[in-house]
Amino acid sequence: MAAHDASSLRDLKNHIIGSTQNKIALAQDSRQLDRLLAVLHPTSEPALLKEAVAVVASVANAPSTTIPLALLNVPARMLLLTREIIAQPSHQHTFREALPHISRSLRNTIVSVADVLWGDLWGAGPEGEIVSTGLETDDALQSVDDHIYSDIISSCLQNVLESAHAHILLSLLRHHDPQVSLPVYHILTRLSAFPSHRQRILSWTTSLCDSSFPALGTTPSAPDDYPFRSLVVGHVISTIERHRKYGSSQSMDLKVKEASLELLAALVQGETKLATLIRGHPGFASALHTDRNHVMESTSNLFIQHLIALVHSSRRSLRLAALSWSVPRCYYYETLLSILDCSLISLIRSGPDGNVGSPEAHAVTQHLVADIGKLLLSDDLEERIKLNFLLAMLVADDPLAQASAFEANIPPLILQRLCEFPSKLSDMPRNLYFRSLESSLLALCALSTAYDPARVMISEYRPCERPQERQYMLPQLKYWLRSHSYGVRAAACQLIRALSRTVALLRTDILDEELGTDIIAVLRRELIMEKSQRKNLMGEAAWIVEVSATAVLCNMVTDFSPFRSVLVQDGTLRLLVGLTKSEHQPLALNALWAIKNLMFHSDLIAKRDVISHFGHDWLLDLCSEKSPDSIRVQGLEIMQNILAEECPSTVSRLANDLGGVGGLQTLLDLLEACMTGKPAFDGQATTSASLRVLSNLALGDATTRTEILDRAAVLQCLSTIVTESPDVNLQVSAITTFQHLIESSTRPHTPRDAVVVALQSYQLVLRMRASAENSKKVDVVDKATAVLNLLGRER
Repeated sequence: MAAHDASSLRDLKNHIIGSTQNKIALAQDSRQLDRLLAVLHPTSEPALLKEAVAVVASVANAPSTTIPLALLNVPARMLLLTREIIAQPSHQHTFREALPHISRSLRNTIVSVADVLWGDLWGAGPEGEIVSTGLETDDALQSVDDHIYSDIISSCLQNVLESAHAHILLSLLRHHDPQVSLPVYHILTRLSAFPSHRQRILSWTTSLCDSSFPALGTTPSAPDDYPFRSLVVGHVISTIERHRKYGSSQSMDLKVKEASLELLAALVQGETKLATLIRGHPGFASALHTDRNHVMESTSNLFIQHLIALVHSSRRSLRLAALSWSVPRCYYYETLLSILDCSLISLIRSGPDGNVGSPEAHAVTQHLVADIGKLLLSDDLEERIKLNFLLAMLVADDPLAQASAFEANIPPLILQRLCEFPSKLSDMPRNLYFRSLESSLLALCALSTAYDPARVMISEYRPCERPQERQYMLPQLKYWLRSHSYGVRAAACQLIRALSRTVALLRTDILDEELGTDIIAVLRRELIMEKSQRKNLMGEAAWIVEVSATAVLCNMVTDFSPFRSVLVQDGTLRLLVGLTKSEHQPLALNALWAIKNLMFHSDLIAKRDVISHFGHDWLLDLCSEKSPDSIRVQGLEIMQNILAEECPSTVSRLANDLGGVGGLQTLLDLLEACMTGKPAFDGQATTSASLRVLSNLALGDATTRTEILDRAAVLQCLSTIVTESPDVNLQVSAITTFQHLIESSTRPHTPRDAVVVALQSYQLVLRMRASAENSKKVDVVDKATAVLNLLGRER
């Protein structure tokens, strides 16, 4: 090794290939790694370089929860090496045998780093070992959670996608030798997992071709081969089309086709315009809302038809292992579903009016559901994992698709497989165990989100071998909520959230199993964990458990539920109030929603508890101009519920408390700003919520009424809404506010004469008569008539 001869490197390669233990041993030998990496230079002999690169590729492929720092320099070295080869035509011939090894080494290193940093593409993967769960101690956590180490490996991946390296990767991607190009497909697919990386890859356009470097080993492509300005997308589309026209049964060609489909699916994820453009054929014409000024142009319908044909090409076979294609059909599903479902579901599932479902889209969905149901019979666990994720993608938020899956008996099939899981983690590889659980739970969640029969069936499911058990899934879900894997905990929370949408289950099984207590325990555990690293690595996915858990609490806090007392007694209310300050908006929204539900038909003690827990001016701040509109609306609706169903004196006292230091005046200032549409408060939802608060506030004592009547801007806004607003809810709230101001609280149906006199300048009789006679909405007519009757009784 010291002499750097090809023979010793060849012996080393043969020593580590096929031996995971030897690979890990070499990866941990920093001195030997440094000597090996020193060979990676264009001045090295071609045979020596070839063997050194092959060894590095093998070492980088070793399974591990950490990556040696020395190997983190491999991508930069390989890219520099490729750049040197591209820059000199003579090197292209000299090092042509080393190029496949260079490409594989680059792929193995980048994918290994990504796996350590992000986890598996399909499920929790090693993430359960990397992210601390608070439930176990793992020596590997110390190094992986180290900020310096994580920053280094993050920058390693970011540097790969720098513009300076884009030309190199594109040259390798377009190389005529599939052994060189195939690993680059895998690299780009793996890096596309994060939106920022995906956007950078899609931004590689023809300007990158204006380079002094020759196009390494590329074959000329006609401009028509690239329907998009994105070079990567254009190349992938043309590759798939080329295989469609000149298909080959050779193993390497099929692998390239598989990689092309996988890369396209990864690139399309979340890219609305790209998905819409690919869908741009007559069958989906009704869903197209493409910006005609966009730099891309639509492809023909042949591409979508080709994907659908691939999906249905082998329907004769039920088992993936027996497919005539060596390419798993999962990739066809993955690509097609990404194109159909990756962005706004309404683009594909809405007709021209935005309400009528597209028959073509539903037909494709039904076919895919049926096919996936048959393919789930496979004994290949890895393929079932992927199919579960694809099924979840397909049926999410689509009641018709969920109904079709239910009729095809897909939920019991997944439940049966779930029951066959080993009871102990040691009976199955850790990675596979967690990912299998996560995919199954997510599929069940998607199948039951909007379909009540599926929720009931999942809740009542009992394995055939244990028919005496009254419940199976709910006790198991309680166990999985404590899983070491973040992905499993998140999926279990999401499934419980779906089940809690059925009122019958809330009243019975979910309460009987005391799932609410377990959800609170999970929420507490997640919140005490260190979030900074997970947020950086996982983005919004780092909050799935908390968001799902608080959503369950929202559903469980109903006016009939005994769980309401649990929230108040064990300090959970303080926890929820704290979550309203969360930097993650969906979590703050769920916490506010749960508190709003708790305040609905609540007693005065609970209301005062909420106000005290919120602290000085905090609820008022949530409704201020500093908060997003969605947060502000929830805060106003909490105020509405706090003021509801109380006597006049209590309403006034609560209003003073809600106003903080400024008392009632501050609260009225806020409501006036929301109602009159000041720039920071512009929004119909805010106006509607503030009107409902004002309507309840109008039921307060004489002092409160006087303060409202002294605000001419508020009264003028209410008067205008009564006759001019097209929104029925706004009209009803405005009329109700006038009714509460006018009607005596001690003598029903009797007006307060002083209030009527104060409101004379606003011509209420004319406005109410116009609403009662001209409105087509029953609620508006009834409310306006009631106010007219009050005004008619004025003494």
